[in-house]
Amino acid sequence: IPLISVDRELEHAHADFVGTDDERIGEMAAEELIRLGHTRLGQIAGPDAVTTGRRRRRGFERAVEKAGLSCRTIISPKFDEGLEVIPDLLASPDRPTAVFAANDVLASQTYQVALQMNLHIPGDLSVIGCSNLSISRLLSPELSTFEHFPGKIGTEAAKLLLDRLDKKHNDSDLPVVPRRTLIMPEYIARGSTAAPHRT
Repeated sequence: IPLISVDRELEHAHADFVGTDDERIGEMAAEELIRLGHTRLGQIAGPDAVTTGRRRRRGFERAVEKAGLSCRTIISPKFDEGLEVIPDLLASPDRPTAVFAANDVLASQTYQVALQMNLHIPGDLSVIGCSNLSISRLLSPELSTFEHFPGKIGTEAAKLLLDRLDKKHNDSDLPVVPRRTLIMPEYIARGSTAAPHRT
């Protein structure tokens, strides 16, 4: 039976996968913040049990390490439950001047915590999210984020499924090697990112 996982990969299943290059998202977020001049970096990662969260975290940490820097990472128990862990990151003595959140919901929760702590975005804290949800344009300032093209992912998954069904009818005795199709993300710069204040 043709099986395709979409967006989140089934790592231990014999299945095709179509989704975003999540490690590249993490790398691009780190590269952008470093390009702006930030050296104190933080990350609000998604749960490790989910491939999207784990791979975005790994990509971010790898790019930070490649630049000769370090970052502080906190892991949210869910993609929409960061309010309990974000204060620990922003209240630390060496508080980061820039944060990458694993999705736009965690980024919006970062805005909430920053407001409570009287931190201004992007003056005191630059924030990058991921997913380009509608909330990203409702925040003030609008959130810098990543578009990962869910429509394109769906189209590619449907094409792959149809191709699998066609091959199943014509080559049913051939072994099936799982395919991975990664869609490249696009960074969308908005008002939540800027160079760090120099003191």
